[in-house]
Amino acid sequence: MEPATITDPAFLPEDFDDGYSRSLGPAYFAARRKAKEFMAAFEAEHFEPMVKKFTDQFYDDARSEFENYLLSNIEDNLQTHIWRAVDGTVDALLGGNEWALERYVLGDRYDAKATRAEVAKLVPAELQDIRVAELEAKVAELTADLDRLRNRDRY
Repeated sequence: MEPATITDPAFLPEDFDDGYSRSLGPAYFAARRKAKEFMAAFEAEHFEPMVKKFTDQFYDDARSEFENYLLSNIEDNLQTHIWRAVDGTVDALLGGNEWALERYVLGDRYDAKATRAEVAKLVPAELQDIRVAELEAKVAELTADLDRLRNRDRY
């Protein structure tokens, strides 16, 4: 392929005379000139309906995504807060925390008498037997420790 010359009809002399023509080449300047000529027939108003359609759709989509994310995030946070509050209260009650026992089981608020009756019904005999066995084992362990400590000084 032959290099473009000034006689090629696609090029004008100014395409070759630009100070950057050595690095960008005459094809760059010819293409820029043709693009400017083509775009000269258009005004900004010609693109307004297309831009409006795009921006309206973009706004609707962005708003919908934001609202869905925000509502979902609030729902997740609320669910987590409720779950942790309930779980913490149950843990405090089962763990024998004084504040929880006083508030929900031993006090006068929240119909504590009925709560105590229900809790007592829910503890099965098997669980009571297991707990008694655990406590008896702990007593035996502590008794052995005490005997060992008492007899340590004798030797």
